Amino acid sequence: MRWKYAHLDPEPKPEPGRSVLQARIDNWWQSFTSRAQDLDDLFSRRSSWDLPGWMHSTLKSIHPALMWEYGRGLRGGHRLVVTPETDRHLRPLVAHILSQAPPLDGWEFYGHRVPEPHDILGPTISARCRGELLLTGAAAEPGALNRVDLTFSRTRKLFGCNQNQAMRQAFVAAGTLLGEQCLDEWIGAIDVGTSFSQPVPLPALADRVDAVVLGIADSLPPQPYFERIESLEWTVLKLKPETTPDYSRRDDLCVAVLTDLELWTAGNRDPGFCSHRFSRHGETFCYVKIDGADGLAGSALQNRGEIDEAICAALIKERLGCIIGGGTGLRYSYVDLAILRPERSIPVIQSVLQQAGVPPRTWIHFFDADLQSEWVRVLAETPEPPWQP
Repeated sequence: MRWKYAHLDPEPKPEPGRSVLQARIDNWWQSFTSRAQDLDDLFSRRSSWDLPGWMHSTLKSIHPALMWEYGRGLRGGHRLVVTPETDRHLRPLVAHILSQAPPLDGWEFYGHRVPEPHDILGPTISARCRGELLLTGAAAEPGALNRVDLTFSRTRKLFGCNQNQAMRQAFVAAGTLLGEQCLDEWIGAIDVGTSFSQPVPLPALADRVDAVVLGIADSLPPQPYFERIESLEWTVLKLKPETTPDYSRRDDLCVAVLTDLELWTAGNRDPGFCSHRFSRHGETFCYVKIDGADGLAGSALQNRGEIDEAICAALIKERLGCIIGGGTGLRYSYVDLAILRPERSIPVIQSVLQQAGVPPRTWIHFFDADLQSEWVRVLAETPEPPWQP
């Protein structure tokens, strides 16, 4: 179900099941409000009751993949984290749920597990890894696809432990010290080693990662794509997709035209893709998917090149983005875009495609992991796409 961009459809219509889901969200917050004092009593050990059972019957009735965690608030009081963990296409749903939270004194609500202070790490390792903390420091360095790679150092005692135990501690330490959002969006490889450059103590890891992230951001082009489109170098890739009756995402792509190989690789191969790892200007990377099973007969624009030029010209005129690539598949044609302010740029793209007379099965999709459910119709009669998370 879509929560972020469904209203940009040409003729927005209520999606089946939305009212039922909204009722469950309303019920969750009503129930939470009524039990806020009971929760405070439970955490203060003044009472005892079945918290997991209550969360299962209320929060998890919204979606079974939602996870939760209570803790001390960052500003005092209590905090509640609601997170889909690896089901990142549910993040727009989580954002909607949290947007409905009532104002409650002493409560903070988050959509990601927050970074914890270093003194929490030892007890966390003990509880989740069933052993004492044996990591001593870590190095953070730029990695592939604009991610940050971590290598943890270990005590001599850990040398006698198996690699799985060491890696388990490393993953838990990274998530605890950096928080879930940083881990999802920025962290690449995580390893445990014995020799590497510039290790820092574990309490300094978050600052070190922040410094590497700033370095990656500083290395990105100083202008958005539409301001440097004339200087972009274009590359052609040939791929060998398998033949199937229909294709999810871009699985039929056989010829790709691109301007940035690392960006293209991340967008097409990295399941945790984030646009802000590749733009310092807030650009969102997305693509148009056009069903070419019956060709473009009857369209005002007879090939993908003409469609590319028309979209690009319209976006650049409004300073909202441009074409950065595209491709031809066994069934679909693709137009890759870097756009600013989706609320304004998506209607511009839709208008061009509507005037071109593209087939009804034409959609706008997003590369970001958090936006995999947020496709947009191009025409009022456009059906749902062939792929859903």
